[in-house]
Amino acid sequence: MALDENLFQNGEIPTRNEALRLLLASLAVEQFGLGRLINAEARKVEEIVGAQGSASISDLERIDRSVERTLRSIIKKEMLIEFQLEDILEFIRTRPCPPTPGEGTCQGLCGVISRGENNQPGPVTGTTTPEGNVVTLTVDVCSEGNCNDDLENGLVVYQEAGVAQLIDAEVTDVICRNRNVTIIEGTGTLVRGTEQTEGTFVLRITHRNNNTNNQSFRLRFISDEQGEPNYNSGRIVVEQGSFLANSCGDE
Repeated sequence: MALDENLFQNGEIPTRNEALRLLLASLAVEQFGLGRLINAEARKVEEIVGAQGSASISDLERIDRSVERTLRSIIKKEMLIEFQLEDILEFIRTRPCPPTPGEGTCQGLCGVISRGENNQPGPVTGTTTPEGNVVTLTVDVCSEGNCNDDLENGLVVYQEAGVAQLIDAEVTDVICRNRNVTIIEGTGTLVRGTEQTEGTFVLRITHRNNNTNNQSFRLRFISDEQGEPNYNSGRIVVEQGSFLANSCGDE
């Protein structure tokens, strides 16, 4: 399998798709090489066993140990390849963070911040449908470099008046499914009346809804014990500009 050497001419850096193709091709080459090693070991055993009784017990033991050592090395390499493949798949699922509305593609820091009165960092207010309960959400999440890198800060404060409140939220991941959606995942405690439940939350922020200029968000909370969603805010529509992507709270 030949790799395109032209990608590295003149010191040019491969694009995202080119890099993915090279990474997958390199794993395929490694798998092909391991397959040939396994075939070689199989032929070795066939030669010894097929010697029509001329092989002694000591010969069989020696070939058995040799094949075992080789297969152990191959298995270790297969585990490394699996880890590499998982990293590549995670890289494929992770898209560049969405740009600030009206601006160019995302560069540098990746994150999202909520803006309240006078477009200053603060809580965003909306209402649930059809109940009409008031919902407030404050977000200030920033990762260093691209999405899923080390988090510099991760503030998420959520409350549906008289129904539920998310406290002690700790952000673990910032994921960009495409240029229009930011997904924030983490752990925390959901308070409903006197009941407190620990679990994980998924906050989905849509920066531009189809056919409208509005933004929206949805919070889901999953209990650690039950392993199923026990809170869903539904889609909360807010005004355009309520969330600023790719700002990370910078001035």
